Amino acid sequence: MKYNEYTFPREFNYSKLDEKRVFMLIDMQPEYLICVKPEKMNQMLKNQLNVLSYCSNHDIPVIVLEYEEKGKTLETLTDIIRYIPRHSFLTKDMNNGFTNPNLIKQLKRWNVEEVYLMGVNASLCVKQTAEGVLENGFSIATAEKVIGNMGNFFSDLSKDWYNSNGIYLED
Repeated sequence: MKYNEYTFPREFNYSKLDEKRVFMLIDMQPEYLICVKPEKMNQMLKNQLNVLSYCSNHDIPVIVLEYEEKGKTLETLTDIIRYIPRHSFLTKDMNNGFTNPNLIKQLKRWNVEEVYLMGVNASLCVKQTAEGVLENGFSIATAEKVIGNMGNFFSDLSKDWYNSNGIYLED
């Protein structure tokens, strides 16, 4: 399968665009994932692993956001992330990852323009971090196959918000 079959609606052959892009993995910690339906979890994890593999092969930076005191990101994901030349693990103490001032510093250091969001909780932590991305002048993109919510609840309002504020690819 090709990379763009699981993620975003842009052409992902390596290009100069890759130099302005970062993937952000949010709250993929066991405590949050136990509430995600198993079939959604398996699909989301498979697609995230494919995205991370692409990032590793093309030196596209990845930022991992972890909620403080909620454990570490799944080892399955971190096993790939450690091979990505430009990666950063940051903690946050609120839903919005921009509560950590090092996040904006890292994005600027890497000269980022676009932030591609992956992780959980799509209607809360991912969305509030996406709002922070936009407030700081970057653009956003995400796909239903790489974000999840607790249970099956992902409201049309949240989908509409992602569609209105960036690129959102549905299943």
